[in-house]
Amino acid sequence: MGHELRSKPGHLVWRAYQLTWQIFADEAGPLDITPVQEALLLVLSRRTDIDQKTLAELVALDKSTAGNVIDRLEKRGLIARAENDRDRRVRLVSLTSRGRSLSEKLRPIAQRAAERLLSTLSPIERSEFIRLLRKITGLADQFDHVSTTPPAASKLDGKQILCVGLSDRFGQTIVERLESDGAQVIELDSPTLRKAADSRFEEDLRRLFEQNDRLETLVNGGNLQAEFSPSASDCAYSQIQAMSNGRWFTLERVLPYFLGRGYGRVINLALFPSAGIMGRYHPAIAAVNSSIVFLSKQLSEDYRHRGISSNSISPRLGCEPIEPLSEPRRSRFVDVSALDAALTVAYLASDEARRVSSSNIIVG
Repeated sequence: MGHELRSKPGHLVWRAYQLTWQIFADEAGPLDITPVQEALLLVLSRRTDIDQKTLAELVALDKSTAGNVIDRLEKRGLIARAENDRDRRVRLVSLTSRGRSLSEKLRPIAQRAAERLLSTLSPIERSEFIRLLRKITGLADQFDHVSTTPPAASKLDGKQILCVGLSDRFGQTIVERLESDGAQVIELDSPTLRKAADSRFEEDLRRLFEQNDRLETLVNGGNLQAEFSPSASDCAYSQIQAMSNGRWFTLERVLPYFLGRGYGRVINLALFPSAGIMGRYHPAIAAVNSSIVFLSKQLSEDYRHRGISSNSISPRLGCEPIEPLSEPRRSRFVDVSALDAALTVAYLASDEARRVSSSNIIVG
């Protein structure tokens, strides 16, 4: 039953709500203030002589609850109510000097509470989390619609993006994000540097270039979640080298198409293992991915004047054993920043990043 509840959005929102109150109470300590009261004081610190009805709407409280909260704050000498000279039926609410002083003290407290609440999320995940929450609460909160313009949900609408070597779990997170932002994604397996397979790859590219005149972005992966076996070192090093060669091979075939059109964006993935978990193959992995970062910068410098932008993204990857441990020990890359990488790729493929080039963006 518990597992089932943890897949229900309503239950998870409720748990997050409880956690918000617990963390805030811990940070506020003896000040004896709740998140709702802090929100009320915050609004009043920015608005003077606001009527009680509007104040309740801004804090998303019903009339009865707002009245109770305001009563408690007034008894503590934090706010004052006065009649409106223009309409005696309307009560105006404002902060007292004591309330303004407390509101100032609460700002760093609220910030610390927010940091603790979001501490498990990366910076990009935080902004995405807030955006999605506002998208949901906007269904009921008219003020959320008029107070901000949400990011366009289809910032890649109409764009054709070629994704090569993104068939693994990590890559599919990127593909799904591009599609959710409106892009038309065309997927190809990464070249393997085997003659027959690469002939098919080149033929697929040829047909693609003939049939699509709007292709403007290459996301160059390489199926980077490979597995390496210590019992076959030569094979493992060959795999690592292939991770690099496949991406070079792809660029060699796609770049002439972009140059012929006078426009194109290249986004290379160059994934590095974290320093704290270095294994026997990790120096080789770091070396081949460093070559991809260098290639990205060189492409930008050589072809920027011909309309080509080129960037690389370096998500940090962890490493974990593959079960069962009774088998010969192997390891594989495990993404810890797939969403970060996906959001970064979507940004670099968008018009917002049309002037960004020669960058290596480290995420995760």
